[in-house]
Amino acid sequence: REDTEDLVEDLVGFFVQKFSLDVDFSFIGNQRHGNRLQNHWTHKLVGLKNHDIVIAPTIFERRIMPKNTRFIWSVIIDNSASCSGEIIEEEKKAALALVEAAKRLRIPLEILVFGDKDNYTFLKTFDKDLYGNHLAAIVNLDADNGTPDVATLDAACTSISNYALQFNRSCNFVYFMTDGKSGSGSIRSVIRKFRREIVITGIGLAEAADSINITWGSNGIGVKKIKNLSSVLIRKIEYQIEDILD
Repeated sequence: REDTEDLVEDLVGFFVQKFSLDVDFSFIGNQRHGNRLQNHWTHKLVGLKNHDIVIAPTIFERRIMPKNTRFIWSVIIDNSASCSGEIIEEEKKAALALVEAAKRLRIPLEILVFGDKDNYTFLKTFDKDLYGNHLAAIVNLDADNGTPDVATLDAACTSISNYALQFNRSCNFVYFMTDGKSGSGSIRSVIRKFRREIVITGIGLAEAADSINITWGSNGIGVKKIKNLSSVLIRKIEYQIEDILD
């Protein structure tokens, strides 16, 4: 988390500015209302009127993520055997950076990883926080599984699609980190199946950086230098939000 702290601040700051969120209300949600109002209240001073201090009315508003546009994120970590070493470590860093940002912004997020054959595992679901053994499962994740990429992507898209039914409107995003080694089935078929309701992004790692667009099209981004994964992914998220809302 220390390695990605600046990137998390960047992404959170982007949302705060984009949606005019009040930083105090967004980040200190567990404090009492009076304490939140008192924190940095001097920045809200407008001036004097009849010798009385005038405070900007917005200080009394609680600004959180707008309800008419709910964001939902799903992250898939490629933990197949070919992603051992630096790749899996940088994938975990990127995933934990999004977990931290999502928690502060109150954005639902889930994380999936590969299992053997056609299996997959939800390391984090939308309705559960990540701590204790569940957090340790990501930190200690090894690249030692098969490549059920199609089944895992379909599971992520199905899950996010079902979860989004509770909202009148939502912007749904799936981020699939992969080294390009594919299992059976067709990634493209899953993308076509859900393309009307989900923005599905493929992040091609290392050697897959040059070929990711063949399968994922304009939603494919290449990361040749693995150490840049977190920063590239966060920049992509910001670009997508700008593109959708503008």
